[in-house]
Amino acid sequence: MKFSRYLNLTVLLTGVFLLLLAYNFIAGAVAAENVLKGWAWSFNTGWVNFNCEDREVCGQSDYKVSINPSTGELSGYAWSSNIGWIKSDPAGAYPINPQKSAYMYWDEKEKSVKMDGWMRACNVFKSDCSGDLKPSA
Repeated sequence: MKFSRYLNLTVLLTGVFLLLLAYNFIAGAVAAENVLKGWAWSFNTGWVNFNCEDREVCGQSDYKVSINPSTGELSGYAWSSNIGWIKSDPAGAYPINPQKSAYMYWDEKEKSVKMDGWMRACNVFKSDCSGDLKPSA
């Protein structure tokens, strides 16, 4: 049951972020200075923010999602008022392929930036963003 709940949430979030980020950051999220800025929208998750500067809350909560320019790997946290913290570089193991955290790459065939990999909604865990899941509500 716990794995099924984790898998469903992880697949949902992965699908949401693949759709939102792979298509040139729908809703205005852009990469600047190797840091994502802006927002993404999902009917399941609501608004997701990638950088505390967008909300002018860095003094209270300093978060952002960064892009490694050499590897395309994402790191850091995003925020959603509906589901809480979202970690862009969770440790594996991952339920299905690809077996790595979120990353961006250039698709030569389609001539566009794509995103693949896993992100994790942290609010389903007892502490931090890994380990034991919270009991079902």
